[in-house]
Parts: sequence; structure tokens; C-alpha cells
Amino acid sequence: MTISFSCNIQTNNDSINIQKQLSKTVICDLSNFADSISYIILETNDNCLLPANSSILYIDSKDVFIRGGNYLYRFDRNGKFKNRIGQIGGGPQEYSNLYDADVDYNKNIVLVMAPPGNVYIYEYGGDFIEKISLNNNSQTITYLTDTTFACIVNKNIDGRFSTFLMTYNDNGESVQQQLLITDSRNFERSILSVPILYKSEDFLKIKFPHNDTIYIFTGEGIYFSHILYTGKYRPDREIVEDMRYKEDLMNNYLQIVDIVETNGYAFLLSIFKRDFFAIVYNKHTNKFLFSKYINSPKQGGGVRNDLTKQGNFWPMISFKDLEGVAQLIYPKDAGLANMDDDSNQVIQIVYLKTSELDGR
Repeated sequence: MTISFSCNIQTNNDSINIQKQLSKTVICDLSNFADSISYIILETNDNCLLPANSSILYIDSKDVFIRGGNYLYRFDRNGKFKNRIGQIGGGPQEYSNLYDADVDYNKNIVLVMAPPGNVYIYEYGGDFIEKISLNNNSQTITYLTDTTFACIVNKNIDGRFSTFLMTYNDNGESVQQQLLITDSRNFERSILSVPILYKSEDFLKIKFPHNDTIYIFTGEGIYFSHILYTGKYRPDREIVEDMRYKEDLMNNYLQIVDIVETNGYAFLLSIFKRDFFAIVYNKHTNKFLFSKYINSPKQGGGVRNDLTKQGNFWPMISFKDLEGVAQLIYPKDAGLANMDDDSNQVIQIVYLKTSELDGR
């Protein structure tokens, strides 16, 4: 496989040895790397009942956006429900399935990616603005600046299967096409692997399931961030994308399925030998604070929460300007009194220690 990048590349040799850590168990409590916890109690009514598989899309000092199924739900920072965003159907302002979404906090708009490569743009208040047809097979969308958003697009060019990071202006016109990975191998692609996209330190970061490297896109080019070295447990692209190898993939290889990163910490969630394996890594001290098999975070798996002595914690999202992370959690698991079983999940915010000597 040939990996290609844009001409503007910087590199560093930072490497986190995941393969070696898989054979070790490191246990710590939340207080080893966190100072305190707060909660946002999300309003519960018939217009904003969140499904069980909901996730946090975005939080700032004023607004909270939750993805729940094919809709987005907007709350204020105190948890009061404001409005729902999106509409399922076949009309000109409707979509059949929500693939991905992101928030443009500079323009107070929401970007929704839906098949086949259509971007639906809404005001914060839920009013439809416009539909942009990109004419691609993208299932991802990420806000970059107040005039630009990005998508991952797969193309077959002259027998080479290539993956690009495409950037567009707010009119849907292509601005840049950054080649990420290309190969000419011929095998049955039952599925197209989608990389993990996440934001950290004001940059977009990209991690493919069949590659150990995390890349950064700065707006000017692609460069290396870290190597998550998985060695013999890294699946080949064919193993990932050909469903005939599904059992082999699940039994013998490691799949990193989510990354949450702050200035000081990296939270890595993977599937290894059919179970979840979680890692908390201190970027200042280059030490593993936590590495062990856990239950699914949606079923309460994570680092033991000794700060409140209620359940476990595993983050869904980090904050742009704060050394903090957050998750959705059921009120009973947070130990919150006077809330019934039909209440919406609550947002648990964990504020992380910032000293380079903390969390050792």
C-alpha cells in the first residue's frame, strides 16, 4: 500500500506503543487525572426524548447539541430544551438518514450530512437554510472555519482506490483536495472504511482503521501527529473492508473505534478480541494511566469514578477551550436524586488536571 500526502508535510516521531500495552493492565481512579465534576440536567418532555444511543455533538458556554438518531437536539447550557433540528422524509428540505453532523459556532449554523452526499444547513433555531449537493459518496462532515467544511471522499482513479480529504466553501464549491491514502490492490470491498475524525488543539485529526498514524490537517496541509503502534494487531485494509474476514478481524486484530484528545490526555477506545479495551494516556509524562478491558461505555464501562463514588466514566467529547471532557450518563448512574427512570440522560463534565506532574 502506498500512502500519499500533500506537499506541505511536517513530521515528529511521537509514538504510543499500543501493542505492548495490550498485555498489561493498569488501573487508576478518576481522581488520578481529574479535579472535579459538574452536571447539565437536560430537560425531559415529549419534544426532546433522547434515544438510548444518543451522543454529544457539541458544547460551548451557551449551547449544547445532542445527536439522537436522525435528529439533533439543542439545549442551552443550563439544560433547557430549545429546539429539534432536521426532518426525515422525501421532500426538498428532508433527508432519509443522518450520516454525520457538525456545528459552525461562528455563523450559528448546523451542517448535516445525508445520502447521497448532500449537506443540509440549518440555523441554530432549526430553520432550514439550504441544501448543497456535493455529488460524492461522503458519510462525514466537519466544520473547519466560518467559510469552509471538510468531508472524506473515496474515489477510484485509473485503477487506484484513493481516499481524499475534500474541503468546500460555504457555497459547496471545492477548495482543496488532499490525498490521504491510495492503493491499487484488487480485492472485494464489502464496505468502505471510514476514518475517525476529531478535533484537538484547533486542528482536524484523522485516523484510519488500517493505519497506525494519526494525521493533522491544518488548512495548509497534512502532517503526522502520532503513531498509535499496534504492530501485529493492526489489520490490513483488506481485512477491514472485506466482510469475508469479519471473524478474523474480530478475533485477531485491534480496532481503534474512538479517540478523545485534550491538551494533556488521550482517551483511546478500541475493540480487541471482541471486547472493549480502554487506554488513558498522559501526553505530558508519556505514561499510561489506565489500560484494561472494560464494558461498553454505553453500558457503564470506564474508569472508576471515585470523585462522586458513582459508576465509571468514559468521555464522548472534549472541549475546545477547556481541559475537560464529557459524557452522557443516566441519572441513576450519576447518583442524582429526584429524577425518575424516564428522564433524559444528563451530561457529566469532568475537569482534568492540567499540571504536567498531575496524573502520574
